[in-house]
Amino acid sequence: MSTTTTSPITEIAIIPYASSTSPSDPILDASRHTVSSQPGFLSLYHGGRLESPTTLQNWAITWTTLAAHRAFEASPAYQPFLERLGPLLDGPAHIVHYAFQDAAGAERAYGAPATEFATLYVGAGDKEAREALQKRVEHLFDVFRESKAGGWHGGTWGWSEEEVELEGLGEGGEKGKGKACLVVMGWDSKEAHEAYRGTEAFKGAIDPVREVVKKSEMWHCGMQKYQGGQGSATG
Repeated sequence: MSTTTTSPITEIAIIPYASSTSPSDPILDASRHTVSSQPGFLSLYHGGRLESPTTLQNWAITWTTLAAHRAFEASPAYQPFLERLGPLLDGPAHIVHYAFQDAAGAERAYGAPATEFATLYVGAGDKEAREALQKRVEHLFDVFRESKAGGWHGGTWGWSEEEVELEGLGEGGEKGKGKACLVVMGWDSKEAHEAYRGTEAFKGAIDPVREVVKKSEMWHCGMQKYQGGQGSATG
């Protein structure tokens, strides 16, 4: 599948909070308000990783187009936005844009008590691996639906708009470039997901996925929707 810059794009920002940062800091809410005020903004979900809730946060920001986000980055509001956030962070945010297959599926995933983010990487330019991974991820979703996975709320997946550069994507496991396929799924709890991972249905569907990826990452978040100034103090 090829992505396009003229359809909705979701910006996934992994934000490293400093250890001294409070999730209720009003600067965080003001920063989300700045984002939500931009032309082309559609939605923003945010929350801490359940594996490291006080230090790593996920913001999932959906824009009408990639150009809308780029316009914000080029606007007079962007540098002050970064300068306000900077003292609260332990480094720069890591941002990748994804074109999801199903916007409603993403909403279901974000609205669940626990949201799984699984990122699957293939080498840059490896068309064969990309096509194989896409088919196997689609099959994975079929298995989840057909097996009526306990505690599963649904979800979606999509390819990164840009190439990413990480250790493990190059020759011999060295640093290299690749494309990322992000799977987002909603669960009743992290434990519900872990329980399903132990089933034969899951094992039979995930093994073919693992065969074609060069690297993978997975974590869970407790996401909430930003409501225009009504954000709570959880992340």
